[in-house]
Amino acid sequence: MAMKAYIVAGLAVVQWTPAQAFGAVSHVSSALRPLSCRAMADPMSQNNKRSVSRPRAVIMASDEVEQRSPVAGSLLRALTGPYVSLGVGVGILLAVLANRIATPELVDSQARTDILGVIASGGLVTNGVYLLDLKVKEAEEVTLVGTFVQEYADDLAPGARRDLQWLGESLLLVSPATSMLVYQDGKTLARVGVMGESADIRDAPILRKCIGEGRDGREQYLAALQTLPGKVEFDYLPENCQAVLMLPVLEGSAVVVVGTNRARAFTPKDIVWMKGLCNQAALSLREAVVA
Repeated sequence: MAMKAYIVAGLAVVQWTPAQAFGAVSHVSSALRPLSCRAMADPMSQNNKRSVSRPRAVIMASDEVEQRSPVAGSLLRALTGPYVSLGVGVGILLAVLANRIATPELVDSQARTDILGVIASGGLVTNGVYLLDLKVKEAEEVTLVGTFVQEYADDLAPGARRDLQWLGESLLLVSPATSMLVYQDGKTLARVGVMGESADIRDAPILRKCIGEGRDGREQYLAALQTLPGKVEFDYLPENCQAVLMLPVLEGSAVVVVGTNRARAFTPKDIVWMKGLCNQAALSLREAVVA
């Protein structure tokens, strides 16, 4: 009945005027409205049976999944964990090795299979190591033995003094640095932070790698200073200083020496950021000393 009514309405749209077609569609809608109302009111109709039974099945399935999820989730986490991946990867590698040793005559098909096995085991081992999320344990901070100072050369130009003061405060505030010194033309221009016994930077082999004729233009990072024999050169820093970073500036005519109280404290990002600060502050050092 409904299909017949829609066909009649379609023919009316083609043959009648817009007003007549609109009236025909309105009559068809009025005729279908009681049918739809009766279908919604009758809970035992076939359409309503389908609409009620499907959500009930979905709810029952959801309840079963929720009841089984703890065990299934634990099993899934165990199977996809790092130790299973490492174990399976190592097992495949050992199986390939044992098969290669036990085979008296190697054929091409076995060689290709061994290559695939090695690739698969390598991928599983790599995935296991990645899932373990191995991190290098950070060294502990130590209490430095020294005195906190903030000194600048007396003959510094006002602009250079202001820039070096900004550099020292910035490094000590937002980086792992605990000491900062600036050295140029055989003279210490600034000392900020915890310092050692000596008041001046002295010429030494490690320093000459940053400035002077033998310089290579790269920073010198001594990440574990206490394990190196060259620590005797840094008597101007605290005796238990853990790491030293030397940043050449002005094309090697000056150097910024930074110390810290924790070994391996400076990351590559820290070094790049500190080099930018030092190069910015060093622009005023070209005419730093008042004539």
